[in-house]
Amino acid sequence: MRIHHIFFNFFIPLCSIYLNINISVATCHCLDEQQLLLLQLKDNLAFNPATSKKLAHWNQSVSCCQWNGVTCSMGRVIGLDLSEEFIFGGLNNSSLFKLQYLQNLNLAYNDFNSSIPLKFGMLKNLRFLNLSNAGFHGQVPAQISHMTNLTTLDLSTSLASQNILKLLKPNIGVFLRNLSNMTELYLDGVRISAEGKEWCHALSSLQKLRVLSMSSCNISGPIDSSLATLQRLSVVRLNRNNISSSVPEFFANFSNLNILDLSSCRLSGRFPKGIFQIQTLGVLDISNNQDLHGVLPNFLQHVVLHTMNLSNTNFSGKLPGSISNLKQLSMLDLSNCQFIETLPTSMSELTQLVHLDLSFNKFSGENSLNGKIPVSLFTLPSLQELTLSHNGFDGLLDEFPNISSDELQLIDLSSNKLQGPIPVSIFHLKGLRFLQLSANEFNGTIRLDMIQRLYNLHTLDLSNNQIQGIVPNWIWRFDSLVYLNLSNNFLTNMEGPFDDLNSNLYILDLHSNQLHGSIPTFTKYAVHLDYSSNEFSNAPLDMDKHIPFVYFFSISNNSFQGKIHDAFCGFSSLRLLDLSYNLFNDLIPKCLLRRNSTLRVLNLAGNKLRGYVSDTISSSCNLRFLNLNGNLLGGVIPNSLANCESLQVLNLGNNHFADRFPCFLRNISTLRVLILRSNKLNADHIFAYYVTSNEFGGRYLDSVTVVNKALQMKLIKIPTIFTSLDLSSNHFEGPIPEELMSLRALNVLNLSHNVFSSHIPSSVGNLTHLESLDLSNNDLSGEIPLELASLNFLAYLNLSFNHLLGKIPTGAQMQTFESSSFQSNEGLCGPPLKDCSNDRVGHSPPTPVYEMQSSVDWNFLSMELGLIFGSGIVILPLMFLERWSLLYWKQVDNLLYRIVPQLDFVYEHNRRQRYKTLRWIV
Repeated sequence: MRIHHIFFNFFIPLCSIYLNINISVATCHCLDEQQLLLLQLKDNLAFNPATSKKLAHWNQSVSCCQWNGVTCSMGRVIGLDLSEEFIFGGLNNSSLFKLQYLQNLNLAYNDFNSSIPLKFGMLKNLRFLNLSNAGFHGQVPAQISHMTNLTTLDLSTSLASQNILKLLKPNIGVFLRNLSNMTELYLDGVRISAEGKEWCHALSSLQKLRVLSMSSCNISGPIDSSLATLQRLSVVRLNRNNISSSVPEFFANFSNLNILDLSSCRLSGRFPKGIFQIQTLGVLDISNNQDLHGVLPNFLQHVVLHTMNLSNTNFSGKLPGSISNLKQLSMLDLSNCQFIETLPTSMSELTQLVHLDLSFNKFSGENSLNGKIPVSLFTLPSLQELTLSHNGFDGLLDEFPNISSDELQLIDLSSNKLQGPIPVSIFHLKGLRFLQLSANEFNGTIRLDMIQRLYNLHTLDLSNNQIQGIVPNWIWRFDSLVYLNLSNNFLTNMEGPFDDLNSNLYILDLHSNQLHGSIPTFTKYAVHLDYSSNEFSNAPLDMDKHIPFVYFFSISNNSFQGKIHDAFCGFSSLRLLDLSYNLFNDLIPKCLLRRNSTLRVLNLAGNKLRGYVSDTISSSCNLRFLNLNGNLLGGVIPNSLANCESLQVLNLGNNHFADRFPCFLRNISTLRVLILRSNKLNADHIFAYYVTSNEFGGRYLDSVTVVNKALQMKLIKIPTIFTSLDLSSNHFEGPIPEELMSLRALNVLNLSHNVFSSHIPSSVGNLTHLESLDLSNNDLSGEIPLELASLNFLAYLNLSFNHLLGKIPTGAQMQTFESSSFQSNEGLCGPPLKDCSNDRVGHSPPTPVYEMQSSVDWNFLSMELGLIFGSGIVILPLMFLERWSLLYWKQVDNLLYRIVPQLDFVYEHNRRQRYKTLRWIV
């Protein structure tokens, strides 16, 4: 009896364990034919064994069910994951399609570089198929639509990929018709090209669908109501499509919705408030829909929303105090909206917040005594990024002594109206890496000594404030700092000594201060150095050895004098060199144009350089911009300029070049802006060539400097379509060349102060983009052509001091010009001049004697043109009568505002003068 109990209590359980082990072994043991198929698959695939984590380790000594990437059931392969194996080549003859028991197949992130094989249709048991970013291209085969067991299909492709899949034949309706078991569908980047009703109806047949991801599919709207039947949807991604309609109200009825991404869809209308109240919603991204508007609701409690991005929309109103109910909120981006008034104090309860961006709104504060930015924001325990730039915050920024976290890494309070000293509390944020406080009204002596505590600081921008004092010596030893911008302040000196300094800065911007002495050259890794608009006067003769990697170098508007020494030729990586507006004299070093094949921008304007320009410009010249304006250069224009085949802007104005028109420039097809004014050029016939309308590469900055009633106004812009031809103040004669009227891309044409004769060609009507035309002070005669009145964009016109006659034609623009635009043409009549009487119309007045009257007090104004591979200044000169300058520059302002709406006036100080600057806002 006892033996009987022992048998049942010990032997039976032991047998059970033995049987389970054997069943498990049998289940895991790979069938021979399955293992053979996998080995054949491996042999037929091209991959790099050195980077492979799966295929390279498959071998016969181990059962295939134990191979990495293989899943088995009863010895049969039911799952195969070869993602990220960097496989290249095709699959057409692969044994893959003989694995008939496959249920899950993942080939994502490879480079097959072929169309999707038709044989995928043989895998009838597949439930999960992932071919995303696998290098497939072309039409998606209809055979995949016959895989009726599919529940998950991923054909998505990243935007960076050159391989594009298409779902056109069959279209999306036919393709999805038989896939009724689908629960997850990822077609991101697949070119579908269907209208709203078509793709919505196709999707409505997938009643089990939970995940819909169709970003960048080239689908359009409006979103059809048939989509409302998909009540199981938890993820909807339709971003980066041209929906171009409103968001339907029925989206608020998707009670299971967790992720909604409708960003960059050109949505319009009012956004449904109900969507904010979906209890399951965790991610909401409707950013980059500038015509979409709405207001934030009173948020309910227990909402799980953790990511909300409404940036670049037209949302407005106040932030509700109930925003504190979003207890799980970690990312909030409301930048570039129209939100107003104060920030609710309840935001201090958002303890999970990691990223907060409220920039480019209209927020203000409570009162200037207590500070307008709630200091509680700086002490949120999880906050890493705080961006409040470009708002209306003003007053003092309070101290926040109770710092509870070292998480804060980025603070951007730039472009507000904050005043007083920078709070010391900021310098106790030990985790801070980016600090941007530019364009405020912070003042007092700079507390740069406090910055030493910020051991991790990477970027420091204190530009455009009212900070005084010196730049401390220790800042050059700050190991982590790579970006430093102290421009547009009142810094007067740099603390020495400078021995054994070794800065890690990549970008240093000190422009528009009052610094003097020698420029610092101990930033050995620097790629961008801007010392312009200071009082520097010296540079080490071996500076090219100290800053070998510099890419952008500007010392414009300083006090350098004497010869341009050869060290400027020694920078091997230099792209932009700006030495303009100093007192350099003597010849231009030959090496400057002969050696620097990397140079893209050279600006030597506004110096006292003399002699001739050497005709030894390198055959490998890569210049895009060359400005020699306002020097004492003479002789002929060098023919070797033709080697600069990429030249886009050439400014030789206001020199003493005595030559004929440089017809060799016709071979430079990229030339957009040509300035030859105020030289001694002549030609019987100007060779006209096209000034192309291609956009500039990189960032080109224009600035227009005007002196009016002792106020220096500097207008700065970035032109993308601006095209100009200025041949003014030379000795060109004869009729205006008809060929010039074929330059249809022109925005500005200035032929003033020459000796052009005959009539204004009627073909001037071809210049449909023209915004400024100056033909003043020539010998033109005849009537003003009617075609001139048809130029709808013309904002500035000057035909004065010619011999024109007849009635001024009427047109939308012609009646907006002042009488000064037509004065000293005794035969002209009609508005804005005197009325035309019958005995005067059409009769030529006595021919006046044309002369350049020496009694006229001329103002020589200059337009600077510049290029920065990040920023820069260049020069484009203009010359007008003083009494017309106000009218002209008013029109230039309007022109710049239309081309670049991001301009805004700011005030700068330099050398104890106040400058009003129309500055590009980024």
